[in-house]
Amino acid sequence: MFGFFKGKVDYERIFHSAEETYRHIYGNRSKTVEILGSTAFIDAWLGSPNVATVTAVISNEALKGDVPSLKQMIWVTDAYYKDAENLTRDKDEQRQLKTGFLKDRVEFCQKAIDLGLKDKSYPAMVSCVNLYTILSPYEKDATNISSAAQYALNGIVNYAQQFIESGYDAPDLIDDAKTLLKQYTPLAQLTHQINRAAVQDEDEIKEMHHIESLINKHGPDRAGEIIRESASNGNLLSQIFMSMAGLQIPEESRTDQIRDDIEKFTKMAAEGGDPGSQFNLALMYTKTVDSSANIFSKQDIDFLLKAKYWHEKAANQGFSASVDALKNISIALGKS
Repeated sequence: MFGFFKGKVDYERIFHSAEETYRHIYGNRSKTVEILGSTAFIDAWLGSPNVATVTAVISNEALKGDVPSLKQMIWVTDAYYKDAENLTRDKDEQRQLKTGFLKDRVEFCQKAIDLGLKDKSYPAMVSCVNLYTILSPYEKDATNISSAAQYALNGIVNYAQQFIESGYDAPDLIDDAKTLLKQYTPLAQLTHQINRAAVQDEDEIKEMHHIESLINKHGPDRAGEIIRESASNGNLLSQIFMSMAGLQIPEESRTDQIRDDIEKFTKMAAEGGDPGSQFNLALMYTKTVDSSANIFSKQDIDFLLKAKYWHEKAANQGFSASVDALKNISIALGKS
């Protein structure tokens, strides 16, 4: 009655479902920061049997760009990383957990950086150092460095440089970044040059079965790097493979990187003359248009014209699906 006592929050009930968890944290956005920073909330979250559910809800909002959630995930992935040895006694499992948590932390840091939180380049840098420290004992030599180790090395250098240039007022931290930049830049440059030289002949990607051979030879991660490099350097078969590999992933499961790859390599392959890619590129344009609209916007018409252009390119090569699609586009353009 006097406001001296507030009802105790029933976290067990709230954390039982993702929907209730979301409503509690984000139902009133003006209270989100207070809730996420509450000691009672954090203790209940990390001690809950449904900790994975709560983490997934916060992680999802973080990846959508919610800053308080990003800060929380940057903090909690570090806590998980430091606690990995208490989660399992198996050394290989510990290593897998640690590398996973560190990669996740870097991803959250990068999202925060993209939103203007330049100081998050420092924890990203530190996470990359920890990641490389874990991976480096397993690297035989610089001529055969894994994609994960190369990713960590590049991250150290890139994030150190970003933090130095961020203008963040923390002389000690800036000195840390300068020291790491000086220490790791030569190694990062060396491994990059070696890896680049190893793929300059594109591992002879002249037929599609060569891609399968690459995967068998190098493993999916390293083969993916080689194919991406080959595609970026103009190899049509590699471009087609990168485009098709991305398109086979359900839309709801695609990351920003996968979406960028699909757009980039589908367009490159279409421009290279592949009719299937020309069809897929046209399809990307038509998917952005609301075909049920009575009147198309100027942008819709522009997309339809681009789709028509690429369908015509494919149809001229005898691609039957584009021949059929052109009829529908002509009808749609007739509405405008």
